[in-house]
Amino acid sequence: MRRLHDHYVICDRCGRQRWRSDCRKDWKGLIVCADTCYEPRHPQESLRVRPNHIAVTDPRPPKTTYLEWGDVTVDDL
Repeated sequence: MRRLHDHYVICDRCGRQRWRSDCRKDWKGLIVCADTCYEPRHPQESLRVRPNHIAVTDPRPPKTTYLEWGDVTVDDL
């Protein structure tokens, strides 16, 4: 139902000319058609998750073992 001071707007998603009373503002701030182009915000986007506080107390690189000549023999292979 159009109001007395209703005006035309262009839908930001499909580009059609519609009455402003037939449009809605979505969660991104776009003015879109209420019946065809409007998409509500997905509920998963507003979840508040707790961060995982996983920390290594003493981070050190693994001990490097260098081989010298004669350390590996044919029997080791």
